[in-house]
Amino acid sequence: MSQMYAAKLYDKTKGAVTLRSLLAEAKSKAGDFKHGTPKEVAAAVSDGEARIATLAPILRSVQDRRNEALAHLDPATVADPAGLAVRAKLTLAELEKVFNESGMILNEISRLLEDTTAFMRLVDDQDYKSALDLIAEAKHGQVDKWEAEFKEPCPFPRPRAPRPPW
Repeated sequence: MSQMYAAKLYDKTKGAVTLRSLLAEAKSKAGDFKHGTPKEVAAAVSDGEARIATLAPILRSVQDRRNEALAHLDPATVADPAGLAVRAKLTLAELEKVFNESGMILNEISRLLEDTTAFMRLVDDQDYKSALDLIAEAKHGQVDKWEAEFKEPCPFPRPRAPRPPW
């Protein structure tokens, strides 16, 4: 799904609303920005275009994957599914780079237009670690209770995670 969203951000279909079309529109309407001068808007557009240029190899892989397996099923991909992975190599880190760079471009244009930005990282995306710590703590408590009650080693193991300091 994330590959499809990346493909949509940089779709080459005529008339599609993309990051490139956003930059083109910003360039043509630089005087309409409430919180940036035309010179600042032009600089943001240039910076955005440069950021997109650095993504070119990744975006080619995203586009190939979209066209050959995600949006459409290419007969060559059906015949040789492993070939797509070789032709359109794509790592999670590369996909994250696409979203990080895209977010920075969007934030800068948004800041100049409306004086708003968004924090692109998922807030509390590490909350699962807190939940796992609580589960481990409860398991340690179960082992302690068993050993106190039966005065022998517990038949089920303690969690590998050390006991929390609290």
